[in-house]
Amino acid sequence: MPNRLYAEMKTPRTKVRGVFFANADAPVDTFHRIGFPANMPGAAGRVTQFVPRYRSALFSARRYTRRMKTTRIILLNGVGSSGKTSLAHALQAMLDIPFLHVQMDAFLGMLPARYLNDADGFVFSSFIEDGKDVVSIRSGPVARRAMQGMRHAIVALANQGNHLIVDDVLLGDEKAEYADLLAPFTVSMVGVHCPLEVLEERERQRGDRVAGLARWQYDRVHAGVTYDVTVDTSKATPEACAREVASALALHGS
Repeated sequence: MPNRLYAEMKTPRTKVRGVFFANADAPVDTFHRIGFPANMPGAAGRVTQFVPRYRSALFSARRYTRRMKTTRIILLNGVGSSGKTSLAHALQAMLDIPFLHVQMDAFLGMLPARYLNDADGFVFSSFIEDGKDVVSIRSGPVARRAMQGMRHAIVALANQGNHLIVDDVLLGDEKAEYADLLAPFTVSMVGVHCPLEVLEERERQRGDRVAGLARWQYDRVHAGVTYDVTVDTSKATPEACAREVASALALHGS
């Protein structure tokens, strides 16, 4: 086993998880180069003792991969004020297994307030389109780093076996980034829809949203996204939408 293992490495020096080992046919001074004194008795024995640990690491990696594949991520995508957060809470309340709720707004709230209208953070631009007020949003480098951090934090949580409900607004490149980052996990895409006039009314009532932003997001958020299930929050309560999502995704709940 050791000879075959070393032969497959095709290099006299390789590092795995911080442990060095050498080709079994390498000269004695190889052990000195990889950190073992050349004149140390049993140097070769010390190196070959790594083999069972290496095999154990392989088995651990297989278990880890299986765990990743069984970790569920429900990604809720919709315009701001479409009801994603209410749906996430309803799903958490009804599902038998625990899901953590990862909310984009929580990460936005981590930014210093000055970056919510700043060239390095988020820049809001107002204009008129078809006689209606519209507000677009552009992300600067600080905002982009924060949102990229969110997506990588989602991976870190899922890597530990946490099931997640992610509440986000997908407008551009993050769609491709999510597809790449979340590939190892079982991901279900949920489209959260609502008529524009209802969104704009909710926007006015909430008071913590920029009026006109929903109109700008409306045709962009769902473009190019394939969903496992969609819900219309203007036609059903959060609890009814949650039951529809759970049924479509074969998730068990009360």
